[in-house]
Amino acid sequence: MTGLQAERRSTRRRRGKLVAAAELLLLVLGTAAVAAAQEATPPPGADDAAILERVGRYVVAYHEQLAQVVADERYLQVAPQLPLANPERTRNLRSEVILVRPEGSAAYKLFRDVVEVNGRRVRDREERLAELFFSSPATLDKIAAESSRYNIGPVVSNFNVPTTVLYFLEPANQANFRFEPAGEAEVDGVRTRVFRFTETAQPTLVRFNFRDIPSAGAIWVDPADGRVLRTRLQIQAADNRGRPLNVETVVDFRLVPALGLLAPVEMREEYTVAGIAVFTGRAVYDNFRRFAVQVDQSVDAPPVDEP
Repeated sequence: MTGLQAERRSTRRRRGKLVAAAELLLLVLGTAAVAAAQEATPPPGADDAAILERVGRYVVAYHEQLAQVVADERYLQVAPQLPLANPERTRNLRSEVILVRPEGSAAYKLFRDVVEVNGRRVRDREERLAELFFSSPATLDKIAAESSRYNIGPVVSNFNVPTTVLYFLEPANQANFRFEPAGEAEVDGVRTRVFRFTETAQPTLVRFNFRDIPSAGAIWVDPADGRVLRTRLQIQAADNRGRPLNVETVVDFRLVPALGLLAPVEMREEYTVAGIAVFTGRAVYDNFRRFAVQVDQSVDAPPVDEP
């Protein structure tokens, strides 16, 4: 072996040792970085639990803020699978919607009071609003049932209420559901955390034909303060003929400056029976305002004894 060959072999050995040392250093640094990241990252589910707790607090305050708020609803319903003998497959409803807490009830309910059907007025609006705010729970349920009769096609229940999922998110009701993280998504410029939910307890919060109907769906929430920007409700049941009925409702919430809070501005829904779309609906909400009723009272002065 010449001196030049020996020098080249020695150089290769030194390079090999340097590469091995560099790889070992990178491995050590990489292991340390992973360990540091694991220490800085909260356990899986810890942050999600804190977010859902914020959502619960937000919903309780939200219901109180939205109480006595009135909105106009324009609701287009399409039922393409109605029999040919039925000439009306599209219906336009205009309604007042309000969120009230009936006397003796711990929960808020949203009531829809239809005032126009395809441009035809069906009742006086102002008198009806006052009646809604001062009615008993039985009367409110009667009004809601009356309004549901104006739905076209298979919508015979009150699934079509834009705040239904918010009721699920109240602290007292969250225990009835299993929540699973489903990534992140941008909604109206806000980076939201997405959670899927499935109802696991009975009796269920939604019932149909006197049966328990487990709810499922998803929510899009602001992780910083728990605000809810979008909800999706999915319900599987059976129609009156025993066929599989699937209902999906998506609601978008946006900031309404007049109220200073998020409010439902659009609701989209679809009903399918045995895999065939039998109903679609789209409701938009505007003209949000707080309803105030002035009550005049006359008080008789106590009698005065004359000397």
